[in-house]
Amino acid sequence: MRGVAACACAAFAFASFLVVVPGSNADPGEEDPRTSAAGSDYAAGRKAVEAKDWKSAVVRLNKALLQDDRNPDIQNLLGYAYRNASLPQLSGLALSLGVVIGGNIVTEIAFNYPGLGNLIFKAISNQDFFLLQGIFIFIVLGVLIANFVIDLVFISVDPRTRLSMQGAAA
Repeated sequence: MRGVAACACAAFAFASFLVVVPGSNADPGEEDPRTSAAGSDYAAGRKAVEAKDWKSAVVRLNKALLQDDRNPDIQNLLGYAYRNASLPQLSGLALSLGVVIGGNIVTEIAFNYPGLGNLIFKAISNQDFFLLQGIFIFIVLGVLIANFVIDLVFISVDPRTRLSMQGAAA
């Protein structure tokens, strides 16, 4: 086991001598993009994209874009990271729509606001079941339409869903 660790340390030490120093052949007045602040943020953002850490990629690439807005690679990677970072947010929004309606009911009852929640409470108190059916149909249709719209947005954002709709293997 010690021999493996010693070999790994020796290989790392030998490899560190083979690393070319960036900017050694560049003009003295020219700044190497890999050693600049934008370059380091770009490199960190690129590594975050490769690791599929979308939040870190968006943060790092935004910093790099603020420092160097002419680099098309940063803009391309940032668009890629934004699309992939938005997918979990869209899924969470679709799942939480029903919970939002439930929280709305509690708020309207607690603060006596006029709305569907207060109307549901009064319909339950008066045992008006036809009104309850109408309100629930209205709420269900609203959540279904909102989920359908989110699915359409999901198709436009995620290229895998577009490919699977065309019959290609994702």
